[in-house]
Amino acid sequence: MPNPQQQKQKQSNGSDYLVKQLPDFEEKIRSKWDLERLYKNLEQTKTKSLTPLEKTYLCLLLDKKSTLEISNLVPENKLPQNTVDKIVGNIYSYIKTYTKRDIKDWRDVFLFLADDYYHNHNNSSSLLGWVWIGAVNNLYDRLPPPQTPLVGKDPSFTPVTIKPSLIPNIGDTVEITGNVNLRDNAPKQVNSQVISRNIVATLTNGQKVTVLELTSYIIKGSYTGIWAKVNVS
Repeated sequence: MPNPQQQKQKQSNGSDYLVKQLPDFEEKIRSKWDLERLYKNLEQTKTKSLTPLEKTYLCLLLDKKSTLEISNLVPENKLPQNTVDKIVGNIYSYIKTYTKRDIKDWRDVFLFLADDYYHNHNNSSSLLGWVWIGAVNNLYDRLPPPQTPLVGKDPSFTPVTIKPSLIPNIGDTVEITGNVNLRDNAPKQVNSQVISRNIVATLTNGQKVTVLELTSYIIKGSYTGIWAKVNVS
């Protein structure tokens, strides 16, 4: 069993290994995120500069890496999980203060920052909106978990509109199947009636969209309908 000095050296080696790759991580994230503006706003929240290690972890979280995946990026298991959790916890606190929203896990980092910073959101060629993606067999009083299979209700009902035909994770990129209406807001459910919103565009077969948010509602029979807020590049 390593002594405290050996454990400290192990943490240092693992952190140094990741920080050396920060330029590569940043280059990848800058192609999708307004990274410099995000750094600036989080540093204003922190009231001091983000450390290179914090920037490294932030980039990895924006790349949809879980804390376990971050730990496993270090060869020979040089970075203990509790070290990862400590730095990630610091980042969560900055984002929580900045967004005024509670972060439950690493997936929320993408979700809470996407509207303001993700992939061409300030580009006029980019579209944001809501699309129906399918239904699930069973009634849920909350959003069903990711990877739950999507189904079309019946021939008279809108079929699954994405592939793979599973409830995606926030941040996933999926492919549109067929022609799908993109609407300006999520549908509104009044009693048992679902009211659709204004159509802003029609997406076509093969278009790629990134999932930013999900919502669900109960539809007739034993089905729960799923809508996704997406970014269309």
